[in-house]
Amino acid sequence: MSAAEQLAIDFDAPESSTMPVAPAPDPESPAAIALEITTELKAAEVEFGAIAADLAPRDGSWADELVAMLEDANRRAEEDLQRLRTMHARILGVPIEDLDRVVSEQRAKEKADMEAMRAQRVAPPVRAAKGRGRGKQAEPEPAAPPTKRLTDRQRELVGLVDVSGNVGRYTKSERIADWAALKEVMLALGARWVARKGFAFPDDVDGREAVRLALENGEVLDPRAAGFFPTPPELADALVARLDLPPGAVVLEPSAGDGALVAAIRRRCPTARIYACELLPKNRGKLERLGVELVGEDFLTLERAPEGLVAATMNPPFAGRTDVHHITRMIDLLPVGGQLAAIGSAGVAYREDRLGCDFRALVAKQGGVIEYNPDGAFAASGTMVRTVSLWLRKR
Repeated sequence: MSAAEQLAIDFDAPESSTMPVAPAPDPESPAAIALEITTELKAAEVEFGAIAADLAPRDGSWADELVAMLEDANRRAEEDLQRLRTMHARILGVPIEDLDRVVSEQRAKEKADMEAMRAQRVAPPVRAAKGRGRGKQAEPEPAAPPTKRLTDRQRELVGLVDVSGNVGRYTKSERIADWAALKEVMLALGARWVARKGFAFPDDVDGREAVRLALENGEVLDPRAAGFFPTPPELADALVARLDLPPGAVVLEPSAGDGALVAAIRRRCPTARIYACELLPKNRGKLERLGVELVGEDFLTLERAPEGLVAATMNPPFAGRTDVHHITRMIDLLPVGGQLAAIGSAGVAYREDRLGCDFRALVAKQGGVIEYNPDGAFAASGTMVRTVSLWLRKR
C-alpha cells in the first residue's frame, strides 16, 4: 500500500456515531489533498496496466515514462505525508520521532473509554452546552456546581481505590457488603463500571485527580452535571496574557458566560471595548452591567465581527465537539492580523478523524499553537475535564 493510500485511509476513518458529521473539507485541506493524490495514483495505475503492457513491446520508452510518472506521484505523496506528520508533531509539541507513540497512546485511551461505555450500554457522557444549540431553548444556569458530601465509610472506600491508566481499581481482594456506597461515588465522579476491569474514566476526565479531590474535600464535584464551567481567573489571565492589546482594543468574547474572560481582558487592557455573544438571560444582564456590548445570542448565527476587531477570546462548550465548530467559525470571522486565544477540549490536539485533522491543519495554517493546560485546571469550577489553550494570529 502506498503512503498516499494509507494517508487517505487515515483521513477517511469513520467517526463514532456519537460525533457530529464533519463539514465537507476545504479543497485545500490535508484530507482533500490526500484523496486527490490517491485518486491520481489509482488512475495512473489503471492507465499503466492498460497502456504500458500494449506499448512496452513496441517502444520501451513509453513504459519507462509511465513508470517514472508513478514513481514521481508516489514521491510527492510521501513528501505530503511527511509534511503533515511534521505539522502534527509541531502542534502537539513533541519531537517527530515520538509522534507515533503519542498518537498511539491517545488512541488507546479513547478506545478503552469507548469499550467501557459500550459495556455499560450507555451513550458517552458529555458536558452540557450553555444553551447554544440552534433552535433549542436555553437551559437555566445552575447556581453552583452540584456537590454531594461523602460519608465516612465512602471516604474510607474511595481511599482504597488506585487509579492507573485512568481506570480506578479497588485494592482490597475481599468482597464488601456496601459495594454500592463506593460505586455511587465513582459514578458521580464520571467513571463507568466495567466488569473485570474497574471504574473507567472518560479520556477527558482526570480520574486520579478527581479521586484525590473527593478525598481531600470530602465531597463529590460531578464533572458533567453542572453544564456551566466558568474559566478560573488564573487560567483566564494566562490565556489573555499572550494577546497584544493596545489601548482601546476591540475584543470579542463569543461565548461569554458570566464574564470570566471579560474580567481577564479588563485586567489586561482596562480601556478595551468588549463585545460578546451570550444566550442565557441571567448572564446577558451581568455582562451588560460589566460594560460589555452584546452583539448576539447564538454565536454561530453571527454574520460579521465587530468593526476594528483586534482579538477574540473564548471558552466554548465542548459537548459534541462544539468547541471545534465554534473556534473554526471564530477564525473565519477574524480579520487578517486578528488574534485568537481559546480554550478547547484536549481531544482537539490528538483526535485523528477528519474533523480533528482538518482543525489542526487550519490552526497550523494560521501559525497557531496548541498547549495542554494543567490537569485539574477547572477543578475549582466543578469539573476534571482535560483542556488545551490555543493561540493564533490570522494570516
